Order: sequence, then structure tokens, then C-alpha cells
Amino acid sequence: MTTACVLGISGYSGSGKTTLIEKLIPELKRQGFLVGIVKHVHHELSVDISGKDTDKFFRAGADYVYAHDEKTGFARMGAEGRNLQDALRGLPSALDLIIVEGHKDIPMDGIWLETSPEARDLRSSVNGRKVIHREARDYVEQTLAFTVNRLREFHDRRRINAGILVGGKSSRMGRSKALLSLNGETLLEKTCRTLSTVSDAALLLGSGDLPESLMDMERLPDVPDVVGPLAGMLSAFRWAPDRAWIISSVDMPLMHREAWEWLLE
Repeated sequence: MTTACVLGISGYSGSGKTTLIEKLIPELKRQGFLVGIVKHVHHELSVDISGKDTDKFFRAGADYVYAHDEKTGFARMGAEGRNLQDALRGLPSALDLIIVEGHKDIPMDGIWLETSPEARDLRSSVNGRKVIHREARDYVEQTLAFTVNRLREFHDRRRINAGILVGGKSSRMGRSKALLSLNGETLLEKTCRTLSTVSDAALLLGSGDLPESLMDMERLPDVPDVVGPLAGMLSAFRWAPDRAWIISSVDMPLMHREAWEWLLE
């Protein structure tokens, strides 16, 4: 399972897959996306010079070797017995998009880059991938539009959880902010009611005091050894990393549903 949108870019050897990806990445970065690449090669992969320390570590049996300087880093691991799904699970969870170059025999959503004029209009997809012809002047723009649309669809399908931070001690006020009353209900009750209308599930984050009406509401404990709101946020992200999370404190009496709907858009 990966929390990123995964798209394949495939085609026969020499079709221009690498060139297309090189042109896509800057455009996606300009739009604020974090992009990862998984490239399948048919020859023996060489990522290190024989005799270097990192190569010695790997050949000695290390399962994972990471080398870095002040600017870049490179990881190396064994791939025997690992499939594409294993590789995807090993990528950073913060990525928005993972582009898989190659693996053309695995059914996957994405782009098939076609170079043969004879293939025009004969097929619209190959193994789940949309066919785009490289000779088209706007083939890069077509691919970019397809990719951004798929990213939007991917995030639209993600279930939304609301996390409400209730871990603060409110020492300055002398009592829990969550239990302050406004128009006949506590701030926590109002927050839960509002966030429940814009999420698939609302959960409490932390160990603060609760009103009687919310005693049975699902609650996640704070991550240990972390101070402040980050403790609750980390707990939420670790508990359900595949969900989209909106996080709120309880001390926002003017909170309203329309503001959250605007933010989610």
C-alpha cells in the first residue's frame, strides 16, 4: 500500500519515456507536487563503483546501504524476491506522485508512449495505460494534463478524517478550553459537530477532559516523548497514513463548516 498516486509511463525501447519524464518533472514541481520515480531496467543495475566502501558493505550482506554528502544521498538494497509493490512501499510516504518507468507488462494506470504511425487510431489503451503518440506536438502537455487530473481524482477518493486536539492543559485559563460553554454546548462539542459534517470520521487526539456527551468518542493517545500539538498530529498520521487528515484545536469558537469546505477544495 502506498499513500501516493502511482502512474506508469511505458512504451517500447527508444520510445522516449525518459525524455518525457524529464520534461514532466519540472512542470509537476512547479505545481507543488513531490515526485518519486521507480525505473525498471533489464540489464544488471550498477549504482556503485566496485571496491568503494558502500559497495563493500553491500557485498558483505548489508540489507540497506545509504550514502550521502551535504547535498545528495543514495540508497541501495537487495531486490531479489521483491516485486513492484515492495518497491513502492519502500518509497517515502510524503510523495504525492510516483512515476513508474517500464514494467510495461504489469497492468497499471498511466501513459503508453506510442511511436509507430501505423498504430494511430488502432488502440486507445495498452495494459491499462492511455495511448499518447509522441509525434503529436503537444504530447508533453497531454501527459501533464492527464497526470494532474489523475492526481486530483486520487485525492478526491481519499477518505477524510478529522482530528481534534484535546491534549492541552490550558494552564493559563485554569480549566480545560474544551469544556468552555458557548450557546449551550462546549467548544469541543461544537468542534466535533462541525467537523463531523465535512469528514468521514472525527477522532479526538490527546488525553484532555471531555464532556459527558463525548465520553464514547474514539480517541487516539499522544505519541510519547513529543511535546505539544505535534504529539496528537503524529498519532493521527501513524494510525491512518492512507487518510487525508484535517486537524483542529478546540479553541476556535467562530469555526464554521463553510471554511472547512473551502479549505478542502
